[in-house]
Amino acid sequence: MTMLHCLFAMVFAAATLGLLNCLGFVVRSSSCCPVGFGYSSCEMFQDFRSMLSFLLGALLCCLLTRDNKIPGQEANGDCKAQLYTCLL
Repeated sequence: MTMLHCLFAMVFAAATLGLLNCLGFVVRSSSCCPVGFGYSSCEMFQDFRSMLSFLLGALLCCLLTRDNKIPGQEANGDCKAQLYTCLL
């Protein structure tokens, strides 16, 4: 059942991205950093955006997968480890 959910999520994401691309909301960046010697500020900004995107994705994953426990309720011993590979 998990593989079916994962497949559904991938198909839904691809269809949504395709629709947004057709409507013009998602466009590819045509601006590239100029070729030069060393590590330019443009390349540094691209790397910063990549790291920020990764951190925001990890934060969203943590927020969506945490357990909301009622105060005063003890954790039971038979908790199962939950693997959210579809979100990665």
